[in-house]
Amino acid sequence: MSMMQDETLQPDVITYSAAVSACEKKGQWQAALLLLFELEGASGRADMILASSAISSCEKRSQWTMAVFLLMSMLSSGLKADGIMYNSAISACEKERWEMALWLYEDAKIQQLETNVP
Repeated sequence: MSMMQDETLQPDVITYSAAVSACEKKGQWQAALLLLFELEGASGRADMILASSAISSCEKRSQWTMAVFLLMSMLSSGLKADGIMYNSAISACEKERWEMALWLYEDAKIQQLETNVP
């Protein structure tokens, strides 16, 4: 992203979403988070796709604390969560923090979000 800015091109949410999605696919959760925080620091606002990709990248590496932190941060910033975001956070928690996974599941149900948890 900094190379784009050096060329006076301004990356937007779509650019960041594509980059975070690529990081997610490669399991690079730290890079995904850096991009997310870089966007937020540049007065940008993450959208649901970008947030979902970042949470999913944490889930794939069992980074449950970061997955939950991101979900809660997105919710507190006013972004409306969807079932996919909750599914990723629940999955990240299920092995080490089943209590948190259960709480997230119940919270998703209260919000009438569809999850893939039976």
